[in-house]
Amino acid sequence: MAGLHAERRQLTVVFVDLIGSTPLSERIDPEEFFAVIRTYRDLCNEQICRYGGHIARMIGDGLLAYFGVPQAHENDPERAVRASLAITAAIKEREFQMSDGSFLRLRVRIGVNTGPVVVGSVPGEPSERREVFGSSVHVAARLQGLAGENAVVIGSGTHELIRGMFDCEPLGKRRLKGVEEPAEAWRVNGVSPGESRFDRARTLPLPPMINRYDERALLAELWEQSLGGAGRVGVISGEPGIGKSRLIREFRSSLDRSAVDVLSVQCSPFHVNTPLAPEIERLKRATGIHETDDPRLSLAKLRHLLGRAGFDVGQALPYYGSLLSIPACEGYEPADLRSPSERARAFQVITEVLVAASRRKPVLFIVEDVQWIDPTSVDLLSRVIARCARERVLYLVTHRDDYEAGWLSGPSIKRIALQKLAADECERMVAAVAGVAFLPRITSQIVERTDGVPLFIEEFTRAVVDSGAIESATDHGKLPGPLVPASVHDSLMERLDRLGTAKRVAQIASVFGRQFDYRGIFSLLPDQDESLISALEALERAGIVYRINEDEGTLYAFRHAMIQEAAYSSLLKEDRRKLHARAASWLRQQADIGESSDPAVLGYHYAQAENIPEAIDAWLQAGKSALSRSATKEAVAHLREGLSLLSKLSASSRRYEAEIALQSNLAMAYTAIAGWSDPNVYEPYHRALKLSGSHGTIREKTAVLWGVAVAELVNCELTKVLEHSQDFLRRAEEWRDSEAILMASTAALIVNFFTGRLKEAHELAVAIEARYNPREHGKLVQTYQHDPLVVALVYSGHIEWLLGRPNRARECCESARRLANEIGHPFMIALAHILGVGDHWYDGDLAANLACVEHGMKVAADYGYPMYQVIGPLWATSALAARGPAPVVLEKLSGLIGRLPAENRCIQMPLYKALLATEFGRIGQKDRALALVTSAESLIKQTGERWLAPEIYRIHGSLLHAEPHRDDAAALRLFRRSLAYAKKLEAVGWELRTAIDLARLLMDRKDRRRSLAEARGVLSSARAKFPSAETSADLRQADELLQRLT
Repeated sequence: MAGLHAERRQLTVVFVDLIGSTPLSERIDPEEFFAVIRTYRDLCNEQICRYGGHIARMIGDGLLAYFGVPQAHENDPERAVRASLAITAAIKEREFQMSDGSFLRLRVRIGVNTGPVVVGSVPGEPSERREVFGSSVHVAARLQGLAGENAVVIGSGTHELIRGMFDCEPLGKRRLKGVEEPAEAWRVNGVSPGESRFDRARTLPLPPMINRYDERALLAELWEQSLGGAGRVGVISGEPGIGKSRLIREFRSSLDRSAVDVLSVQCSPFHVNTPLAPEIERLKRATGIHETDDPRLSLAKLRHLLGRAGFDVGQALPYYGSLLSIPACEGYEPADLRSPSERARAFQVITEVLVAASRRKPVLFIVEDVQWIDPTSVDLLSRVIARCARERVLYLVTHRDDYEAGWLSGPSIKRIALQKLAADECERMVAAVAGVAFLPRITSQIVERTDGVPLFIEEFTRAVVDSGAIESATDHGKLPGPLVPASVHDSLMERLDRLGTAKRVAQIASVFGRQFDYRGIFSLLPDQDESLISALEALERAGIVYRINEDEGTLYAFRHAMIQEAAYSSLLKEDRRKLHARAASWLRQQADIGESSDPAVLGYHYAQAENIPEAIDAWLQAGKSALSRSATKEAVAHLREGLSLLSKLSASSRRYEAEIALQSNLAMAYTAIAGWSDPNVYEPYHRALKLSGSHGTIREKTAVLWGVAVAELVNCELTKVLEHSQDFLRRAEEWRDSEAILMASTAALIVNFFTGRLKEAHELAVAIEARYNPREHGKLVQTYQHDPLVVALVYSGHIEWLLGRPNRARECCESARRLANEIGHPFMIALAHILGVGDHWYDGDLAANLACVEHGMKVAADYGYPMYQVIGPLWATSALAARGPAPVVLEKLSGLIGRLPAENRCIQMPLYKALLATEFGRIGQKDRALALVTSAESLIKQTGERWLAPEIYRIHGSLLHAEPHRDDAAALRLFRRSLAYAKKLEAVGWELRTAIDLARLLMDRKDRRRSLAEARGVLSSARAKFPSAETSADLRQADELLQRLT
């Protein structure tokens, strides 16, 4: 298994220059000069090799040495400085004898620098020859120019790593040739006094837990409380490597394994936006379900698991099966978790299964790394914790110290913040890891460098032990070179280097993250099954990785995230890109053959592979997938990931088409979260609209134009919507696309209705009904969230009534609700049952009106459409007020208006205010009613929402005609204005309703004969505009009133 051709490393470079070599070569014989230089080089090589470095290149009379290649050491900077001091000491002591009997002394100056480089072989050169690329070599060469005779100068990178080990004299900031910024430099005068050595020891098992007595006692106390039926939650926090997982494992091992059920979930940074990923992964492990299992076998395994919990398997199976994506088969139908109500039921079932299990045996539930938890899992975990407050369950939750776990609160929560180990505790841990007692000086150095973090102590100490340096210790206990780790990265890289060929597997595995699948690694290393297995076994023996699934041994995890990060950072960016590309290719193949594949993970790999178009497509698919499951928060996150990559694409049709799709889907996700009026809906749609002028498919353009129309409509920008819908319809007809024409006609229908163009709206509705083909157009709702025929029928229910055809209006409303139910899309069902209640609403059938609206609101609540929870009750204002108590109901309904957008940015706000005004007037709160109806009048003038204007003037007039402070003259003026406006709109429905109220007012006047004649004339004129076959509550009232008048 060949090694990588190149990799990123931290390297310490030593540049040795011989002072005065040119004059010397002129003074002595060339052969003698050759002998001197050869001896000088041998002397340097001896000291460099002694300290673990090697000479990379001879440059004239100078030489370049590397420390850290090909084998890293955790203290390479220290080794380099010690070798440099040894060279200067040897050069000062050495006398070179010439042929004439004289002696010659040489002088050198040395520069040392540490920094990141790329190490690799060069084409055309022997494969074993490793070249170094980076600024560290150049800086080291310039630093030696600052050194005096037989002196060593180091740069800031080296000084940072060896500070305290050597006596260093600062030289300040110096300008170096070819280096832009001034560089700090130090002269090394010698090794600091009191240097120590230690004996070698080697151990791989986990060291015993050091201290944490208080924390372990607290966990034991929480466990006892849980055993008594008082469910508890221990939240363990701390920085990476502080020992959170280790504390839990230690506590877990103290329990009687036969007397407790342990459930453990691991959150992942790759699934922060994937709903319930930790629980799904736990269930897969617990059931032993494989991707190759057929549905029956999967169900059998799931039944076995659920049966052990003592819960009704039949009741739980649809929800757990849906979580595990087990398809339907005989006797089993998975629940539809896209529905919020079904998802809530699933949460309840999961909770009750846990409760049932805890009543058979106490449960320890471990949730690790919740800084990577997805929002849906937060919701589930919060509910489960709340439900188990009186059950035998102990939750242990871990998270990093920079994560705010505000959702974990309540009396059952106990927070445990792990602190760094004290110095004496660190020393004990060093001894436990090493297996022997180091000399105090060695131990104290390790403690200082590891800063009390157990992971760092463990890794540093193990690196020191594994280095082999202790075997060369002298009788006085001094090591040939101190092995104090330079950094955690250096320590881990040393362990990786010592893996041999297995190192490459660790590097490749790191591309998948902390956890990786055997099949994934194998896909990147084809035809190497046996060597791969051997490499993984070596990684396990070295404590680099461990198996999660002991039964199969196919799932692995890096023992520490830091090890994975070190392995990953050692890869060249180009190698990472290629490996991510191959990982993405493998995941795509898995998806193509029916294996589960998370498009969000695929998007991550494509992005890291710099395959931006595919990454954007994957994030788009991830967003759409989340939307289909009603996981709207995850959808937003995925779609924003895709949008963030767009800037990496050059301007092209593909880029703009991708943005159109991302923006329009993002707007749809925000619609589900906050409603159409939310700014996060408006802005993405308008950005997509700008792009769709010259980019995108007809369907993409249609989706954007439709979305913009609805967003502007909801924001009551009616003039703009009217222009937009006309342009939309013109484009659709130019495209000759039936789908586009339907959606454009629907947008035009709605805006024409609201602006009072009733005949135009009617013509559009007729055209939609004629063009609509259920087989061809029945699925448009999946793209646009609206079915054009359902929408046309809903608004026709209003239009037909206003145009004097109440019988047809009833037919339209009933057809709208029936068709919405047949299509089965929840948004359409809600719309048809709330906005499509004109048949009950205009006729005053309050019971039917309320029943219809409540059904629509239930559907909206089940599927998470928040706007209907606000406007739904307002469409049943009269029915709710009649059910009473009216004052309380009307106050609550008034409060709903406050939850809507600004008055002049909310469609149908005049309607809601007019409805409330009518009911407040009915209960005698005339001033409140007048304020509402006056505001409604002002709004229709501001916004142009004219369809309701005659009715608003009528309601205003009716309020003025009522006691107290009756004002018939003002009421008469408003009634006449209402009649005039109704005739202008040709809204004979409003005209008749106003004529009835006006006739009643005239009947009460003193000049009875003249007033009765006018009343008969007004009412007869309005009644005559209705065909004789039409029936309605208003027509019955008109006929009764005309009979009285005659």
